[in-house]
Amino acid sequence: MGNTYIPILMVTSEHDAARLSSGQQSGVSAICDKPFEPQTVREILFRVLDEA
Repeated sequence: MGNTYIPILMVTSEHDAARLSSGQQSGVSAICDKPFEPQTVREILFRVLDEA
């Protein structure tokens, strides 16, 4: 098996910048704020998968 990229989308209502930064440093590919519209999630997923 080669290198496998698995994008991780974090969906949260968190507003604490330090906690959000910690998530990004942990390898989260993208963060989506709650509440969200389905179109927003689609756009994020297309962007993250396009980067892969």
